[in-house]
Amino acid sequence: RAQLALAIVLDRYPVTSIQEISGAFKSLRRKIAGEELSLDDIENRLRETKDPRFHFVIVCASESCPALAPQAYTAETIATELERRTSAFINDPSKNSFDRRSGKILLSRIFDWNRAEFERAGGTLLRFIARYAPDREIAAWLRLATRLAAAGALPHLLVCRRPLDTGTGARGVLGVGREIAGRCLVLEL
Repeated sequence: RAQLALAIVLDRYPVTSIQEISGAFKSLRRKIAGEELSLDDIENRLRETKDPRFHFVIVCASESCPALAPQAYTAETIATELERRTSAFINDPSKNSFDRRSGKILLSRIFDWNRAEFERAGGTLLRFIARYAPDREIAAWLRLATRLAAAGALPHLLVCRRPLDTGTGARGVLGVGREIAGRCLVLEL
């Protein structure tokens, strides 16, 4: 998927965002393993695996997406890479942050867009995230918030989405990309 996303951007250069390209996710297709597939086709097939960690190994050619891996994934390395890339994404302070003192959690929009998948895998969104939390204290705090909500002691938690940057991330010729203001949501735990 990463190569396809990059090819779509490069084929239509200069653009500052893949979002500017009509049909980038649904109708533009490339031959992959003998089949004509779009970015959405690939993502939907990965969804069929019921493993939401795939969201951290695919790339949408935007700053807000997971970083592009320096090598292709193989059958021998994919299990390790899913764990490594999920942990790296969750612990990347430019994508997510957890501040126990203020009680504020800033999450990538990937968790909002695909929440049901993360909940299915972790029981709740915060339990899934706690598995990969930056330290044991943050993990315990996230699990406690989930338990308090289940007991009715914490009906919801204010979680802010990270600003979405749909820019290509390139500097110089392409520019930095657009920032779309982030906003907070009430996360029903």
